[in-house]
Amino acid sequence: MEWLKETLTSAVLEVLAAVLLAALSLASAYAITYIKRAQARLEEQTRSDVLDRTIARAAALAESTVLSFESRFAKAIRAAIVPRAWPVGSR
Repeated sequence: MEWLKETLTSAVLEVLAAVLLAALSLASAYAITYIKRAQARLEEQTRSDVLDRTIARAAALAESTVLSFESRFAKAIRAAIVPRAWPVGSR
């Protein structure tokens, strides 16, 4: 009878160990999946941040270019108009 008790106890412990190892494996798989999803979100956010900074930089460069052209053209127009003296009797 004692051997039956020991056999059952041993079997129950083996089943418990198997269940605990399965739970550990499941938890590990869940953790790995969570980490991979978090990594993908971070990579997407990083790409989005880089894209946002790139767009902002391109907009700033475009604005600077337009302002530079405007300034150059305004200077050229002023230079073309201002040096001309109005004829004395035309006012």
